[in-house]
Amino acid sequence: MECQFRATQVNLAWLAFDALADEAERVGDAAARLRAYTLADAAYQPARAAQVELGWLEGDEQGKAQLLGQHQALREMYARHAYVLWQLGNLKEAIRALDAGRAQALAESQTLRSVSLPGLSPEDAAAFAAARTAWEQARAQGDLPLSP
Repeated sequence: MECQFRATQVNLAWLAFDALADEAERVGDAAARLRAYTLADAAYQPARAAQVELGWLEGDEQGKAQLLGQHQALREMYARHAYVLWQLGNLKEAIRALDAGRAQALAESQTLRSVSLPGLSPEDAAAFAAARTAWEQARAQGDLPLSP
């Protein structure tokens, strides 16, 4: 249930962030743009809280790695929330959101690096290492430019 709630909140935030704010910008309606960013902030707050709670519930490294890197919207959640907060004039909270995202990315990377699969054949261990490297490279490329 918590995963579904988090996903719903992230989707609501993306709708406000991408569709409503863009439309308000297109028509030059500053008040509607502010409302859209306020809605996005109201959705990102519980989504981030749910992400933290879900992290506490995962007991093993594989589960945490899966939780942290499930899809792009979650990986970008903190940066997008920081942008929203900045647009709302809340620079301190924007910096906190970026720091929380950086901490999550570091935890995700550390978790993935700590996964060990004892008893693997040398071929399977090499395949796992190659997949982990490919994932890290793809993640690094995906994390570079974030267009608001």
